[in-house]
Amino acid sequence: MRVLFLTASFGTGHTRAARAVQHALLDREPDATTLLVDPLAAARPMLSRVVSQAYLNVLKVTPWAFRYLYTGAENPRLARVGRTEVGRLLFLAMSQQVEALVRQMNPDAVVCTHPFPLSVAGSLRARGKLGQAVLGVIITDFHAHPFYVTPGTDFYAVGAAGLLPDLLAAGATAEEAVVTGIPIDPGFGQPVNRPQVLTRLGLSEDLLTVLVMGGGLGLGPVMDAVEAVELVGSGVQVIAVAGRNRRLRRELQRHRPPAGFPLVTLGYTRRVPELMGAADLLVSKPGGLTSAEALASHLPMCCVAPLPGQEERNLDFLRREGVLVSAAEARDLTLEIKRLRDQRSRLEAMRRAAAGLARPDAAHAVADLILSRVAGRRRIRPA
Repeated sequence: MRVLFLTASFGTGHTRAARAVQHALLDREPDATTLLVDPLAAARPMLSRVVSQAYLNVLKVTPWAFRYLYTGAENPRLARVGRTEVGRLLFLAMSQQVEALVRQMNPDAVVCTHPFPLSVAGSLRARGKLGQAVLGVIITDFHAHPFYVTPGTDFYAVGAAGLLPDLLAAGATAEEAVVTGIPIDPGFGQPVNRPQVLTRLGLSEDLLTVLVMGGGLGLGPVMDAVEAVELVGSGVQVIAVAGRNRRLRRELQRHRPPAGFPLVTLGYTRRVPELMGAADLLVSKPGGLTSAEALASHLPMCCVAPLPGQEERNLDFLRREGVLVSAAEARDLTLEIKRLRDQRSRLEAMRRAAAGLARPDAAHAVADLILSRVAGRRRIRPA
């Protein structure tokens, strides 16, 4: 079994999901050969950095422009046109790299976690240059954007059943669209000794524990969120995680909370699964992987400052499912957490809703999907 994973470095979620499935596949097939590559970064490192920086700048400076493009491309017809035009550019940038990887590895499956490499792989399939490899994609948000739907794709692994209608409307078939969950590290959803975790942090078991995060990169208004939670007053304590954002960590360390308010600040940590397991509420941006990790931990969410596009769609989906409340600004965040502190039955209902959507075994579900589709392809392969 040989599997080539193609990802993209726009944020960390696409690579994290691919890596989770890579490890799960090796659990199932220890003798498997796997390779994980960002083909744009490998083929055109300078272009990859320019595109990544341009993406971040657009989100920061003109978020309305990205929202306009993203929502416009949700129209399946426009998505097909946009995918064709973007695909031509991507094919020029990445096709030689992907084709060389396919030729060297002769994979049984090519699995993508971003529509850019998927577009290139689909074009190679149309040209007869993927051989007999199964072509699949893992959608890493709670939104099935039509841009993912690419001719020649054998399967679409999606995060929840509620996403299937949009995917089918965009042109995928019922056989191709499979609900697996979004792949995450297997540590999420494991039993956590809450009293032990909180005691080790110097926190109380009796207070509402709010975990404030900005993902591994420490993005978003983390400092503003911490200050908003402090305004809730008594009955609340905060764990703030700065991730790899050194500037944010220094800012958190210099911050002085109100007298008697319990606040613990951390930098990058591998203890996020146990922190989510010990918390009562997550305050964060609704990234796909972060949201899936929270669901696996049965952790209600309060969203602040979603990025335009996919994070706004994640917010919409999770709010409809009863897992998440949102706050447009700091004052709203304070009010929402006050309500949840005082209405524990509402918080418990959100926790039950999160448990209903949880798929902590998603990585293994995708690995099993890959294995079954490869086995099916081998059965029908002509002699």
